[in-house]
Amino acid sequence: MPWSDGLPGGGPAERTYEEAVAAWSACWQGADVPRMVANLRDCRILDPTAPQAPLTETRAGVIRQAWICSPWTVFGPYGFSEASKIRAFWPRLSSKGGAVASAAVLGLARPDRCLQVRNFLFSTPIHPIQLNGTELALQMQALAEASGIPVLCRGLAHSWREAEIHDAQARGLIAIPNRVVWLYDAAQAAFLERHNTRMDLALARRTGPLRLCEPAAVEPWVWERLAELYAQLYLQKHNRLNPAYTAAFMKAAALTGLLEFLVFPSPRGQGLEAFVGLFSGAQQSTCPLVGVDIQQQKPAGLYRKCCALCFGLAAARAHRLNFSSGAGQFKRLRGGVPSVEYALLALPQASRLKRKFWATLSQGVERWVVPMLLKEGV
Repeated sequence: MPWSDGLPGGGPAERTYEEAVAAWSACWQGADVPRMVANLRDCRILDPTAPQAPLTETRAGVIRQAWICSPWTVFGPYGFSEASKIRAFWPRLSSKGGAVASAAVLGLARPDRCLQVRNFLFSTPIHPIQLNGTELALQMQALAEASGIPVLCRGLAHSWREAEIHDAQARGLIAIPNRVVWLYDAAQAAFLERHNTRMDLALARRTGPLRLCEPAAVEPWVWERLAELYAQLYLQKHNRLNPAYTAAFMKAAALTGLLEFLVFPSPRGQGLEAFVGLFSGAQQSTCPLVGVDIQQQKPAGLYRKCCALCFGLAAARAHRLNFSSGAGQFKRLRGGVPSVEYALLALPQASRLKRKFWATLSQGVERWVVPMLLKEGV
């Protein structure tokens, strides 16, 4: 049987950060990127064995591509889209105006062509537990000088990576806030005692999630269904600038062990109605894939079950769980702790004016946008 019990307590063996990188390299070895992520047409994968791996390069011209492409997509189109979710009128208007202005100036600076280090092509990457901010900064600066283009490193949550961010800044890197993420630390697993979390876990247990344990034995329709459920939630409901993972990616990620797939079968006995794809390594977890059939009468219940499964697995494995951004009030009620996520940027022989621009952008986002995002729970 390709499926086993998906309740917290089981699952694959713990792996190191290096083993997670190796699984990623196996998944993407020789792959055609647009075939795996439909809206990543101008991204190529570089040496998977480099110290900064996964290492990717985005070529110029990334309009309407996934926001994980480059600084331009992060702080321009995606920033505008996320600002639209702020409920209060004037904060929403000012944030959208700032995103439009940033996109215009960034377009002139042409930061759409860049290198990204530790870029797993997920919205929320992981980093080594013992990350050295000074060493990371030196590696990024060397890459920037050798390539002549900006080098980006995303996914550093301030609550967990404050010292590393400061060390990188001391070495001349620019730290730019780019969103608010929600963190769950199993070492302080009070989130499991929250009323909402307990109710959601009970709901998940009653409906019996399944873990995909033999991906080579499943039928092709499964991969198509996973891609469809993901697209319904992440692309149709939330944001079309999210990565558009395809059925080919779902299959490759499962076969190489890059992601752990857990599904909720349809109660009618045919098909799947929800799933999560967990990415883990070095006592950390993220959930880059969640799929829900939003055409169901109660899609919110499906989403609750998916989230509860992630919380329960993180606690059972003593992991830190970075549960990405969005649905802030939902995550707050389940014990999530908000944290500003930073991207580090190294510039090649940057002029004083260009560096001043990036520093001003960072300060503006920190001062004006982040408080609104925290308040609104975006």
